[in-house]
Amino acid sequence: MLPTFHWSDYLVFGISLICYSLIGIYHRYHDVIFGKLTNCFRGINFQPKVRKKMNVEELFLGDRNLTLLPIVGSVMASFLSAVGILGTASEAYQCGIQFITLVGGYCIAFPLAAYVYMPVFYKLRLNSAHEYLEMRFGKLVRWTASLVFLLQMGGIRAVVWVDLFQLIVLISGFCLITLLITLKVGGFQRLWGIVIDGQRVQSFDFSIDPFKRHTLWTLIIGGTGLVLSIFGANQTQIQRYMACRDLKTARRAILLNIPLTSVFLAVQLFTGLAIYAYFAGCDPVLNGSIKRYDQILPYIVMILFDGVLLVRGIFLSVIFAAALSTVSSGVNSLANVCLEDLIRPLYIHWRHVDISERSKYRLAIFLGILFGTLTVSLAFIFTLSSSHILQISFSLFGAIGGPVLTVFTAGIFFPCINAEGGLCALISGVICGLWICIGNTFITSRTDNDRLPLTIENCSSKILQNISSSIVTGTTNTSITTVNIIKTTTWSFYSLSYLYYATACLIVGIPVGFIISGITGFNSRSQVNPRLLAWQARSFYRHFPNWLPPQTANDQEFNPISSTYIEKTEILDMKLPRLQVINNNNNNNNSINRK
Repeated sequence: MLPTFHWSDYLVFGISLICYSLIGIYHRYHDVIFGKLTNCFRGINFQPKVRKKMNVEELFLGDRNLTLLPIVGSVMASFLSAVGILGTASEAYQCGIQFITLVGGYCIAFPLAAYVYMPVFYKLRLNSAHEYLEMRFGKLVRWTASLVFLLQMGGIRAVVWVDLFQLIVLISGFCLITLLITLKVGGFQRLWGIVIDGQRVQSFDFSIDPFKRHTLWTLIIGGTGLVLSIFGANQTQIQRYMACRDLKTARRAILLNIPLTSVFLAVQLFTGLAIYAYFAGCDPVLNGSIKRYDQILPYIVMILFDGVLLVRGIFLSVIFAAALSTVSSGVNSLANVCLEDLIRPLYIHWRHVDISERSKYRLAIFLGILFGTLTVSLAFIFTLSSSHILQISFSLFGAIGGPVLTVFTAGIFFPCINAEGGLCALISGVICGLWICIGNTFITSRTDNDRLPLTIENCSSKILQNISSSIVTGTTNTSITTVNIIKTTTWSFYSLSYLYYATACLIVGIPVGFIISGITGFNSRSQVNPRLLAWQARSFYRHFPNWLPPQTANDQEFNPISSTYIEKTEILDMKLPRLQVINNNNNNNNSINRK
């Protein structure tokens, strides 16, 4: 009989939920709280702030005044979901530490997001990343991308601080669990010896075969596309960059996530190795104790800490903290996109007036509750899937996030791609990503070709007796013999590694965008403002002027390599609302100089 939770475990879990809620309440009503404290303690000056009504920008972007620490923690925590917590440890348990080479993808994707994608969005002062698509390609592309983002659904100030608090809970909880598992096994040296004997620290697979689930190049190249689709073109993360007080803070927040996410990935993988050392020779899935490897981390916690007060409650709070960090981030971004990209434009189109700030705020709160309910409901549906939880999550990110990355890449790098080309690039990317993802899930009966041997030959006589009786009665198909996964790969288009989905969308979408743009006359009918391009693209097209659209008056001193020009345009962009280009002063100065 498996152990159950003690009342103290539920108490710790409840206290954690209360702390998350108190953070949001504080950031919503902190001025009222300070005022009440000042009235109660008249001798102490709490410096209460003048109460103001919270508008949509404060709710979604924290008034664009958040500092480095909470943003770093929030960007990291929103990516480290419960899926990653459970799935990464399970990955190390089954397949070893090769997944650590995903760090190579981090080292490429994070700098690209920090120096190429994010500055374009930040300097335009956007409320939604999809506003860029309307400026670059038109409303139809923006609405389509917004619908794609809603398909991907899996007050920003409160969310950011809650994410930071949850990150602390995640790291401390994981470290405690890993330490106790190591001590239970008999120390690090014994643990490492078991891991070596079990071939979990294997040499990396340098194969270039894209149909193998995990290889060195799959994790680096495919991982780069996957991570970039999350941190470079995902509304959830871009909304955090927009909430920073300046461009430097946003860039630092992204770059600091390279060492932080790498270290935390290593901690998760080491936990998986520790779990393997504990269960070496008696696999809990093969002996029928649990049904899926995704359950192995909660299972070992229940076994190891039976009778130990609070520890299992801490673990429960860690898992829920990871889930809440992702859900809170996603729900806030979903509400923002739905309001700014869908509801508000339609309301203006039909009523010819904008929605009042009070109505927008109330509508945003309602949308947050609605999307939160839908997200939790979808969680029950995914429990019916037989695939690994980590692979399901990354497959959806790649298949749906890849097309969005494609259209943003087309916009900031290729000025010749017009609205028709951008729309077709997005649609073709969605078709490609979903086609491969659905085909891999339902059409191809693919065997994971990188799972290492697992066995139950060292199980206790009581467990083996239970297994034997279960086999006799027909309640299980478990075999007592060692299980070795045969490493065979049958070629199939649907067998493409799930890490390549985002890259495949790029490879398909960009050429389609070029072809359709060429058929429709490229951008000869409209100009592309240079501020909609990455400065690296402007530098490149300086050598190919026929590809660069005509410049505005503010860009007559166009020199993308000059740091002075970059500083001047950054200052100018901070002063200009959206893309309102003011030419009068420049024209007057030019006429005076000529005289």
